[in-house]
Parts: sequence; C-alpha cells; structure tokens
Amino acid sequence: MARARAFEQWYAGEHPCLFASLVVLTGDREVAAEATDEALSRALQHWERVAEMDSPEGWTYRVAVNIVRRGARRRALERRLLGGWCRAERRPRPRARCGTSCAR
Repeated sequence: MARARAFEQWYAGEHPCLFASLVVLTGDREVAAEATDEALSRALQHWERVAEMDSPEGWTYRVAVNIVRRGARRRALERRLLGGWCRAERRPRPRARCGTSCAR
C-alpha cells in the first residue's frame, strides 16, 4: 500500500511536467497526452524498479520520447505507403483518343 501511495504522489507531480514537456516537443496536445499516459502506465507497471532509480522522471521522459518517436515513424511510413494510393485516386483518368473508351 505504501508503494501505491508513493506512486500516486510521484504521479501527481510528474504528470503535469511530463505533459508540458511533450507538448513543447511535439506541438500536439493529443499526441503529448497519449505519450504521457502510456509512459506513466509503464512506470506503474515497473514501479518497484523505477522507484529505486536515481531519476524516475528521466526514465519516464525517455520512455515518453521513444513513444512519440515510434508514433512519428509509423505515421511517416503510413503516409509514404498510402500517399501514392491516395494521390492516384485523386488523379483524373486519361481520356480515350479516337472515341474509344479506356477500361481500367
């Protein structure tokens, strides 16, 4: 019970600081909120080990930054993979010459 209380106190002080740092890093409050929640959830999962670290805040910040970076890489990959498909859908189909129709 004492560990749970210790985490709750630490969480109350860490959440606003981590969230503010991630908003500055990402420029996106929604992405920052998701990364903050996930990083703090992982801190809770590993609290016995994290609580003993010299800087639980540093560990949690690093986890949050990794989450943000992973999400950015995933979104960039999705844009690259789906970008061509979306552009192809918006392109007008070529007109048929000589009165014939193109079946595509």
